[in-house]
Order: sequence, then C-alpha cells, then structure tokens
Amino acid sequence: MDVRLRSRRSARQAAATQTIEEEPVVLPNWCPQCGGAGYLDSINLTRETKMQTCQQCGLRWETHID
Repeated sequence: MDVRLRSRRSARQAAATQTIEEEPVVLPNWCPQCGGAGYLDSINLTRETKMQTCQQCGLRWETHID
C-alpha cells in the first residue's frame, strides 16, 4: 500500500489559494398580510421558490427566490 502525505505547509498554501465561490443568500420576506417577520420553512431550488411562515399571524406563503 502506497501512502503519500502532504506537508502541512503545502496543504495550507493550497487552501489559501483556492477561490471560494460565493453562494447566494436566501432571506425571508415580511408577511404580506400583517407585515410581521417571516421565517423560511423550505427552499425549492428546482422551482426557485421559498416557503415561508409568519411568526405573528401564522400565514404560510410561497415566493420566488430573488
């Protein structure tokens, strides 16, 4: 069995040189009924929608991901 180890320095250098691709941030919207704060229940990446629920009145709604 052939095992090859990388030195710590080369591993750190490789990690530092990797480009980090930024992922989009999905935030909840305000409730369309009462204006209260919503929270995300789920995100559907295929349909590009997010299901949300209002913390105050309990309304559930679906919106397009911006």
